[in-house]
Amino acid sequence: MSPATDIIQIHRGLFVWQNYDPSVKADLFSTAIETDAGLFLVDPIPLVTEAFAELPGARKLAGVIVTN
Repeated sequence: MSPATDIIQIHRGLFVWQNYDPSVKADLFSTAIETDAGLFLVDPIPLVTEAFAELPGARKLAGVIVTN
């Protein structure tokens, strides 16, 4: 799967990105949540470096949450 290139801000401190993965024939989604503790990534899929750098709090990664 190639990295996603676009991030959508849903609300202040809440971001999503998605990309199609041909190996599972489905769109995969990821979420970033900015908190006082830092940035949490939920079910992260690859994201281009430039897009990741645009996330507020990207320099202070607090954790990764995997739901599946």
